[in-house]
Amino acid sequence: MTLYGRDANGNDAYIRGTGAGTTTDGHVTFHDVFSDEIKFTAADLTASADLVNAVASKKLRVTSFSLSSDADCSVKFQSELTDDISGTFYLNNNTSITQASELGLFQTDEGDRLNLVVTENTFPIGAVDPTNDTLVIVTHGLRQRTPVKVVTTGTLPGGLSSSTVYFVVRDNNDTIKLAATAAEASQSPPVVVDITDAGTGTHSLALAVNVGVTLSYRQV
Repeated sequence: MTLYGRDANGNDAYIRGTGAGTTTDGHVTFHDVFSDEIKFTAADLTASADLVNAVASKKLRVTSFSLSSDADCSVKFQSELTDDISGTFYLNNNTSITQASELGLFQTDEGDRLNLVVTENTFPIGAVDPTNDTLVIVTHGLRQRTPVKVVTTGTLPGGLSSSTVYFVVRDNNDTIKLAATAAEASQSPPVVVDITDAGTGTHSLALAVNVGVTLSYRQV
């Protein structure tokens, strides 16, 4: 048996009971006190980041959260960027996810910080054409001015920079070009980035995301 409520001092608490409950074998109760102070934090993230700093000898117990994103991606809460404590949540463009529990949804290990790990949706780049400044992505389905980043396992194509947000210029169903700004992507003709070489390694196009997160938590 578990009862949730407040103790005599007004602290949030729960009581666990064991035993048969007879006159000779009464219930044995265990009283666990949560911190009575709810804390809040909020952030807008374009990549994985810390949400709450570590507190010595304390766990961070999340009691509610809300997540939203302006592009498809997946996210998960982790303890110290190593332990998955929430499972993975999949966010679609302009959708949100909200969960709450007074008893807590999940918590970090003692003395660990709370992180949010963001994984963008990616599209494999089949080839780079420096002559025409195009990236080959078969049946990409990307819309004009979609914000993206280019990532690689080796060296990026010449003219492109890591972590820089570019904007899609549709060439055809299988190729795109990139513009430095949404305004340049909208010009007629568009002003596109000059790609000077194909780079090395395997390249991918990642949707640039902006993930909004708000949460409440206790230090326990």
